[in-house]
Amino acid sequence: MESLWPALMYRTHGNELWEFDDTGLIKPRDMSANDIPIQASDRRYFAPAP
Repeated sequence: MESLWPALMYRTHGNELWEFDDTGLIKPRDMSANDIPIQASDRRYFAPAP
């Protein structure tokens, strides 16, 4: 199977709400996000392919 990397790239925009208990452990996290397809020229990070 031919790799789709880097043909399929997305940027995620959204909000997260993190709450912590008294010991510093995270409580349930709430996240709302949208994945936006981007062009290779719009990439911000250039890590090796997985």
